[in-house]
Amino acid sequence: MIASLALLMLLATSCKKESTISGTQLIGRWEQTEAYLVITPGGPQLSEPVVSGNRYEFKPLQRFKSTGIVGIVATTCEGMYSLSSDSTLRLRSNCFPGQRSLKLVEITSNYFVLQNPPSPLDPQVISRVKYTKR
Repeated sequence: MIASLALLMLLATSCKKESTISGTQLIGRWEQTEAYLVITPGGPQLSEPVVSGNRYEFKPLQRFKSTGIVGIVATTCEGMYSLSSDSTLRLRSNCFPGQRSLKLVEITSNYFVLQNPPSPLDPQVISRVKYTKR
């Protein structure tokens, strides 16, 4: 009886899966394909496709390169990234001072979704951006 209970406990604990996101899942080339505005709490989600969106290339050793339009100027940025255990993606680059922090809210082998910090003007509006693997 005790042996059966111990085996059952062992099986139950061995079936747990880790739900952490690893930085290696980001490695590759990604293009912005969709933008969302989410009204919280429980409000509508508005989405719009993006044509010729910004691009990220995440490389080994926590390096990244991004290309896109900032204002009306085509810009290429390079820098370092890190992904913390709470799924915060931190970017440091030659294009902006300090560190930029974004929430990685979803990732698959084909796409990921980043969430910008809430706007100080309207904290109930959250913007998210979807990037698709290229």
